[in-house]
Amino acid sequence: MRIKIPNSPRGLKGTFFPKLFSIEMNNFSVEMLLPSLFFLVESKGRRRLGRKTDSTLIEDYLEQLRNLDALINFDDIDGIRILNKWAKTSLMEIGRKGRKKTLDQILYLQPLTYLTFKPSFPTQTSRLRNVHYFIYKLLVDALENIEKDQNKAYLIIRSALRTAFAEGIAGLPERDAGTKIDGTYDGVTELDIESIFSLRFMDIFPAAEIAHSREITADKPICQGQAIRFMQGFVRFILTYKDRMPARELIHNLQTLINFELFIYTLKLIYGTNFLVKNKSFLPQFGLDSGYTLPFIYVDFGENNKSLSREIARQCTSKDIQELSIFFKSNLLLRTIDLISANNPRLRIDYQLEEPHNYLLKLLEKKDDTYVQAAADLILESIKSINLEENDKDDNAIVKEFFERCDLQYSNSVERLVTVLEQAQRNSAGIRLFTWFRDVGGVLSDYGIVKGAVNNRNTWAYVMSNDLLWALVHLAAIEPDNPNKDFPDRIRLVDFLEFLKKRYGILVKEVPQEFDSIDANIAARENLSALQRRLKQMGLFENLSDDYEAQYITPQYRYIRSKEGNNVLQN
Repeated sequence: MRIKIPNSPRGLKGTFFPKLFSIEMNNFSVEMLLPSLFFLVESKGRRRLGRKTDSTLIEDYLEQLRNLDALINFDDIDGIRILNKWAKTSLMEIGRKGRKKTLDQILYLQPLTYLTFKPSFPTQTSRLRNVHYFIYKLLVDALENIEKDQNKAYLIIRSALRTAFAEGIAGLPERDAGTKIDGTYDGVTELDIESIFSLRFMDIFPAAEIAHSREITADKPICQGQAIRFMQGFVRFILTYKDRMPARELIHNLQTLINFELFIYTLKLIYGTNFLVKNKSFLPQFGLDSGYTLPFIYVDFGENNKSLSREIARQCTSKDIQELSIFFKSNLLLRTIDLISANNPRLRIDYQLEEPHNYLLKLLEKKDDTYVQAAADLILESIKSINLEENDKDDNAIVKEFFERCDLQYSNSVERLVTVLEQAQRNSAGIRLFTWFRDVGGVLSDYGIVKGAVNNRNTWAYVMSNDLLWALVHLAAIEPDNPNKDFPDRIRLVDFLEFLKKRYGILVKEVPQEFDSIDANIAARENLSALQRRLKQMGLFENLSDDYEAQYITPQYRYIRSKEGNNVLQN
């Protein structure tokens, strides 16, 4: 059965509700994010002017690359073939364009250098799902809270990013950017060949242009405590490792952490929203919290797909996916009440004057309002009319029966309307939520926390990748919540486990309460041993005793690199 939704009132279709989450939950690739974030930092939060040409065909750019004076010995057939293959495999991610999907196009550029902010890739910023705005706003707010000065906060993060990623680049604006932002390779600094190649590729693009002077805005995060921890870790990671870690690895670790933090934030949001709608009260994660918030997720570190530990991790994932399904309807309910209330001055709430979670609670309190019920009835009647008019006789009977069931099941008109909207969008907008869960969970990547068959959610389980474990060890080593710690140091294994539990709700040596049993606890102890083996294989583990409280994890990048590439200083 297919239910159609009318175009009016505007905002009825879809699930995007920025007052709950300013990110559009849809398919997402973190690899395309950093160049757009670099642009926002350089432009001080202003939008980019659209490119004058909309061409994304690779051959258009490869031809310009071959004509650069800086590239020599690529003129013959073999040289052209090697250059083209090198550019396609190293500098960019390729997609297909055209009705028959036969033409190669650039989806996005690999962030091998800071200057990847110059081209406008991806050309459709909607692919970024507003994540770049979300992170930039959190970034500035986090530093402003520390420095008490917005301009100083901006200069600190810009300086850190340039130090980390803009080595060998000349021509960046010294103060605030005007209407254009440009840069080029200085031709002197010794860089790896791939970075130089990427910089030379950037030479074929014109300066990035700023659309207008107004800074972008993003709705306030509802899980404020989790958002603050996210940004504190992000800023401290850059400031601490920019002189210690090679730029390529720093970029990869930042991408890994961003994806993971978005996933954890999503889980906190899902559970908090569902609890709010059901109980009209808040879980601790809505607002400022100090950690230990739902959900707790058990993460398997073993290699056996059929072990009890893996099965517990799989059941944890399944439980969270069920919560995501409930969230779909919770989100629609809040969004619908907000849409209806906005049209009535008596019911309208000033969002700017409210904390986000209080705003949502006030929305819920209006669900039974007479005007809200009447407006929901009018919308329901328009949906019924459209569907009964356009369907044939057999389909009409099915649709009519569906609406009659809704009338019998729900006495509240808003609940009936939300049920209809859910049925109409379950196979479109609803699937986007699961796609977001898949992508930020890292099912398709090597740095995720969810592992399983891409198209079979029943196989998904919380299994931490080596890349993510590496990034989290180096994050924990700098104690991101401690502003006085400015260098990485070795940490006790027990402290690392506490870091994972308090900051992210990750359990390793214990299982969530609902899975508690003798066998499950034995499996969890074996899981701790699997983590110890993994850390040892990665060269990070010091086993000074059989007691895990006397065992240590030592991060690799404790030393600052000199210009000659030597490790010269620890603190």
